[in-house]
This record gives sequence, structure tokens and C-alpha cells, in this order.
Amino acid sequence: MKTCIFGLIIGLLGSIAAWSQPVMTSTNISIDIDGYGDRDFRYTIGANGPFGSFPVSWLVGSSINVSGLAKFLRASSEHVFFGLGEVVDDSRQIYQETSSTGVDYNFGMVGYQAESYFPSAPDSWQYTTYSTNPLFENLTEVLLGARLVVNEAVHYGWLRMSRPVADNHTLFEVSGYDWNPVPGAPIGAGEPPGPPPLHALPGGEGQLLFEWDTAFGEMLLEWTASLTGPVDWQPVPDSSSPPVQLPLAEAGQRFFRLRKP
Repeated sequence: MKTCIFGLIIGLLGSIAAWSQPVMTSTNISIDIDGYGDRDFRYTIGANGPFGSFPVSWLVGSSINVSGLAKFLRASSEHVFFGLGEVVDDSRQIYQETSSTGVDYNFGMVGYQAESYFPSAPDSWQYTTYSTNPLFENLTEVLLGARLVVNEAVHYGWLRMSRPVADNHTLFEVSGYDWNPVPGAPIGAGEPPGPPPLHALPGGEGQLLFEWDTAFGEMLLEWTASLTGPVDWQPVPDSSSPPVQLPLAEAGQRFFRLRKP
């Protein structure tokens, strides 16, 4: 990908009247998908200006940049973005573009030039697109697949970018992300990971011991007496974290599951 202002491809696609002022403040947002304290991606918004006095001009661009060993994934060879629930796993190729400067793993998003003869009037700004990248045109939301490395193990996750309207100057915001804490396990784009496996083991003194992986966050252990007809799941008291012990005689007459609250 040939890069210029803020990692965006330069291309004149037209000028459209707008009803808002351009972004005038540069911002860097760190995105820590796995919650381990290290940045996985960085959302960068760059605002350069003002240039000139008549008209006043601003150059604004945004991009999502990889950090460390994190990478974006392609949904397929034809599509970059993932559909809701589409599986993010090891079958997906790493997203990359090549340019004269080498391989680029970053996403250039929205970029524009804004001009106004009356900058104090929001409806006087004219916007010219500075990107020939068609990936984000006419979209208000995108789901990106992510490949993460945590403690030398590969994990899969997703990142959601949203904006209220689709035009040539409204920037996206980070509106959600999640990951699967099980190494190598898939995750549905836009969805939380499934519950961890529930292990039931014999405990001491006639007890049944329940265990599960706490890396999935808070879970509720629930029980029901039957799986036929209307199923009435009830919470097991004092079961917010493992291990949980129940009398064998009582537990043997019930079905159990984990549910994320």
C-alpha cells in the first residue's frame, strides 16, 4: 500500500458539502484486546492545520496500526471484514498490503481535506476525500479479525469500529472488542467466546467438585432437574468462582451448565 498522510492512500475522489466542522485534534487510542496491559493495536487520528487564511484548510486522517506481534486477519481472499458470528480462527490469512516501502499490516481508514471561507460556520466546510481505499466506503460498522500472541501462545479475537453515518469525513470509533482466552481456539466475530468446559470430578466425603477456567471471566454455575419441556435453570448458590462442591446424591439428580452473566 502506498502511504502518505497518516498512512492513507492519496487520491482525489471529489468534494461534498458537509454540515459539520472537521476534526481539529490529533488522538492516539491504545487498544488492549486481551487485557494483559500491552497495546495490541493503536487507533490514530491525525489533524494537521489550519493551512492558509482564505480558505482555511485542514488535513485529517485516521488509521488502525498493529503493535507488537498482533496482526489483522482477512475473512477470505476476497473479503477483509468479517460478518457477525463469522469464525475467526487459524484458517484466516494475515491481512497485509505491499508497497514500495515493504509490507504494511495497518488499515488506513478515513482521510480528507476540509476547506472553508467561513470556518466559524459549521455548514460552510467542504470535504475532499484523500483515500482511494474503498474498504470503508458506505459503511457505518466494520468487524476486523485479530490474531494475538499472549505468553508465546496464539489467540484469536475481533475489533469493532463504528460511526453514526457513512460519508467521506465522519471518523470511526472503537465500539467493541473481545478475544478467546483459550490458545488457538476460535471466536465468532462480534461475539463473546463460548463458555469454558465444565469439569465435574469426585470430591472428598461424598462431594462432587466442579472446576472451570477462570480466564473466561465471571461465570455462573446453574442447574436444572430436566432437559425436556420448559427448562428452568437455577443458579447454584455460592458458585461465582471455582472450585464448587455439591453433595453427590443431590448433584446426581441434576444437569449443570456455565453461563456468562
